Amino acid sequence: MQKSQVVIAIDGACRGNGTPNATAAYGVFFGRNSRYNEWDLLPVNERQTSQNAEIYAAQQALERARAYLIDDLTTVNLITDSSYLTKSMTEYIYKWLRNGFRASGNGLRIVNADAVYHLNSTIEFFNNCDVEVLFWNVRREQNTDADRLANLAFSY
Repeated sequence: MQKSQVVIAIDGACRGNGTPNATAAYGVFFGRNSRYNEWDLLPVNERQTSQNAEIYAAQQALERARAYLIDDLTTVNLITDSSYLTKSMTEYIYKWLRNGFRASGNGLRIVNADAVYHLNSTIEFFNNCDVEVLFWNVRREQNTDADRLANLAFSY
């Protein structure tokens, strides 16, 4: 059987971002009418911020790909409009792994350290299975399907 790539659009959303009453959600879009599409509110024990929702969306997308598709894959392409997520996982992660997830300016632990570490561990699992995980940063208007799913979660 020939292995292939999968493209998954992801998005996080947060109502009341930065406030004590914030509620965050995520959307994972594999394709129109795909049984793998997913959206929901973040669990209450998760940080309810837009940045954490973006990380959570990536984690959920990879969990679904691992559960249903990993044996058939060479590459997972995650499409996101979050430059924070893209830079975190393609640039900053290497320094954070070396310095214990500390910010270079003030030495404090980065805010989403646990979520980023967990996501990186999942990516390492894929890499150990000879599956590459790539992040494609796109403009917001190019990520409407995942955005729609993330916002749909607020309707329930």
